[in-house]
Amino acid sequence: MNKTIIYFLALISFWLQPTVSKGQVQETVQTAVQETEKGEYLRDYYLKDNFFYSIKIGADYMWKSNLDDCSTLRRLRPSAAFSLGKWFSPVVGLRGMATLSRNRGGIYATDRGYTWHSFDLGVDGLLSLTNLFIKYKENRFLNFLIFAGVGGIQTFKFSRPDWNADHQYFNPEGCTLLQYRVGAMTHIRISEILDLSLELNHNLIHDSFDGQVTNHRWDRRTTLFLGLVRRFRNNDKYHEFRYATFDKSKYDESIEKINELHRQELEAANSPNPVRDVDSKQTIVLVSFPPGSTSVNEMQEVNVYTIAQVWKEIGKDGKVYITSLGKTTSEQLFYDRVSVLKKTLTEQYGLPAECIVTELDARKVESSDKASDKIIVYVNESKK
Repeated sequence: MNKTIIYFLALISFWLQPTVSKGQVQETVQTAVQETEKGEYLRDYYLKDNFFYSIKIGADYMWKSNLDDCSTLRRLRPSAAFSLGKWFSPVVGLRGMATLSRNRGGIYATDRGYTWHSFDLGVDGLLSLTNLFIKYKENRFLNFLIFAGVGGIQTFKFSRPDWNADHQYFNPEGCTLLQYRVGAMTHIRISEILDLSLELNHNLIHDSFDGQVTNHRWDRRTTLFLGLVRRFRNNDKYHEFRYATFDKSKYDESIEKINELHRQELEAANSPNPVRDVDSKQTIVLVSFPPGSTSVNEMQEVNVYTIAQVWKEIGKDGKVYITSLGKTTSEQLFYDRVSVLKKTLTEQYGLPAECIVTELDARKVESSDKASDKIIVYVNESKK
């Protein structure tokens, strides 16, 4: 089993190296609004998104086998596993899992024991109960899942003691058997990339798994795994699950908000300066707040999302300038709204805080260098 531990540590070392991949997401306010009207996605979704893999170590506990009369500690055996999977929605996923175990058996008549290895490969369907019964949240700390699957298991490397030379007590020749599995696991969030996983699965295997056919019933094995789950980087360069559904029950309300947004954009176009200069590299985005409020409503979230996507397109040297359009109730209210925008852009969309500049006086922002890539965000108060 020493080699297994060495391989496991080598995989962990490789696994924690940074992932480098390319991804492009091109999105505009108009496209995002159109997708929302259709009731589909708030973000683009690609087939290669939402993959994950995990490395786990644990212990097997044998039931209904020739170890039933042995102590608990004697029935525990080491096990290691690797899995690769994908989430198709926040609730439903699929994984393939390979497990290597070292097993122990006993012979009642001789009071002697023997060992063998097994390797199983199976497919499990995953169901997130947390996301099924609670509203989906990308950065939720705790997720509870259940799964069920089927696969094959290969036994090999049986002990060959002298007292079993004629195969009187067990068959030392390996064989391939069918295996069924059900279980549950908990994912504990460590970071955007990693989860800590605690898994309990129960396996049904043919009676000949331990080299002995006693009562032609299933041998049973329960495994407790502790491991790490690492999410691949998605097309939009994030590791979180990139899926957000639109609540169709709010369809009529959303149309009204879209119309209000169009009216606000029309007002902004008729005011001095907040008009895009085609000869510059500036991008203008308007974010409106209800009077006296610091809350970003659903339609304005599309504009905030656009800020993040444009920033990714222009590169890390681009700046986001947040300034005021028109009069607000107070300067403090303006800065409170800026704080909300900053928190959303940095925590939800990953923009570095140093690229976001706050300036109450819009004229100073508009008079800055127009030859550099920048995003000007006008904070405005809606009419209602």
